Amino acid sequence: MAESIGFTHYNLLMLLAGPLSSNQSLSEELDSLCSCISPAIFLSFHSSLLFDRQSLSKMADRYRMSIRAFHAANVVAHVLPLLILLKKSVRSVRPHHGRRAFLIHLAWGLLVSKGSLCLDEVYIRMSKQAWRCMFTIAFLTELATPLLIRKFLHQ
Repeated sequence: MAESIGFTHYNLLMLLAGPLSSNQSLSEELDSLCSCISPAIFLSFHSSLLFDRQSLSKMADRYRMSIRAFHAANVVAHVLPLLILLKKSVRSVRPHHGRRAFLIHLAWGLLVSKGSLCLDEVYIRMSKQAWRCMFTIAFLTELATPLLIRKFLHQ
C-alpha cells in the first residue's frame, strides 16, 4: 500500500500537520521542509511533460479522473502548497532543510521503487532516463531552494 502512495501525499500531510501541531518548533520545521519539497514536486511533476507530452492525460486515466478534475487536483496538490508557503514566513528555511528534504525524498523514492528510482508502479510508465531526470530536478530543487529563498526573498 505505502509503495503506491505518491510523494505529494506525504508533502500535503506535512503541510497540514504543521499548523495542527501545538509544538511551534515542529510546525516551523515541517513548514521549512515543505518549503523545499513543494517546489521540487511541482517542477519534477510538470517536467514529465518534457518526456511524454501525454503524461498528465495518462495520469488522469490511471486515477480514473476526467482531465478537468485531474487539473483541478493538480492545482490543489501542486500549486496551492506553493502559494500557502509563500504567504507564510519562510525565514526559518536553512540549507540543512534542503538536505533533509533531499534525503527524505531519496529514501521514499528508493523504498517505493525497490532501489531503482523508477516509479512506473506509482504513477505512469516512463523511461528510466526520464525518471532519473525528474528525480535530479527534484533533488537539485530541494537543495537549491534554501539558497534561493535567502537570496531573493530575504534581502
